[in-house]
Amino acid sequence: MLRRLLLLILILPLFSQVNENTCVTHLEAPDYSRLARLASVQGDVSVEVKIARDGSVVSASALSGPPILQDGAVKNVRKWGFNSGMERNLRILYQFRLEGPAYSCATPDVSFDLPNKVLIVSSPIPPY
Repeated sequence: MLRRLLLLILILPLFSQVNENTCVTHLEAPDYSRLARLASVQGDVSVEVKIARDGSVVSASALSGPPILQDGAVKNVRKWGFNSGMERNLRILYQFRLEGPAYSCATPDVSFDLPNKVLIVSSPIPPY
């Protein structure tokens, strides 16, 4: 019993350090899908990312969120790069929000709380 407790105490910090030791070395701002804006779809998309030892993204898949927003989030994070180190998984939350008056041409405002959160704010598209 004592051995298991000691093993747990030694291993637990390794899992908590994954986010602390994960640095984004390259990223690109995501876009807000025109179709999603036209349909006034907003919400949170959770993406699971597998990172290779060299920091490249091996795979990315959406775990939850509006389907119309999932593809854009997954395609975006596949362009990211991370620091090298051990293979690891990271969960990133993309938050898509529609605010303000409707405009057909609007560049989204994107802010990052790295490595785990991306906020994308745009305006809805008017229904002509």
